[in-house]
Amino acid sequence: MRFLGLLEEFKYFFSMPSVWVAFGLLVFGTALVILARRIARVIRKTNTIENNDKYMITFKCFGVVLMFLGVLIIAFI
Repeated sequence: MRFLGLLEEFKYFFSMPSVWVAFGLLVFGTALVILARRIARVIRKTNTIENNDKYMITFKCFGVVLMFLGVLIIAFI
């Protein structure tokens, strides 16, 4: 009986559009953080990217901000 109530609440939570937006931000932000070095390689057209490259740092920071926004949306629903 308690399991069915939990299932209903789970279904209600995932039916909200803001939850899907938050998960999208989390996934896109995580992808940017992981792929920042490769994106910087494509932009710079070189194979070697330093750790202090401004494009890589910019993409990583933007990805972290998107992840933070996703967490905030989930937290304040």
